[in-house]
Amino acid sequence: MTLESSPHKIPAPLNLLILALLCVILAQAVGSAARTSLTIDEGLHITSGYTILRAGGFRLVEEHPPLVKVWAAIPLLAVPDLPDPRALPPWEKAAHPTTESLPLLQMTQQWLYPYQPIDRLVFPARAMVALLAVLLGAVV
Repeated sequence: MTLESSPHKIPAPLNLLILALLCVILAQAVGSAARTSLTIDEGLHITSGYTILRAGGFRLVEEHPPLVKVWAAIPLLAVPDLPDPRALPPWEKAAHPTTESLPLLQMTQQWLYPYQPIDRLVFPARAMVALLAVLLGAVV
């Protein structure tokens, strides 16, 4: 049995519809990424992903598996003027966390929020998540 005669072949009009829907998802996600402000925990995830990539450690990963955080932070490695997270005080606090210290929140406040314009960091991270959504949609 060849691929052409396979009973599971998707008809061309359906392929076009799938492609169109994936394009709509991408356009909506990227458009929304450019217009909306940070959610309450989005900065924490971006900071956590970047510190994993830049510092090679999981000190600031307080919850959730890090794959999507790391994926979202990949384009931030190309931003030349970002400070090294290991040079900030919360990095050392994270080595010996206590219930009073919130190193990830403090790192986000000192590393991400002062960066202006913050959209230079947030938009690329959101675009990576949008790309992941489209890729997963194409596979499914």
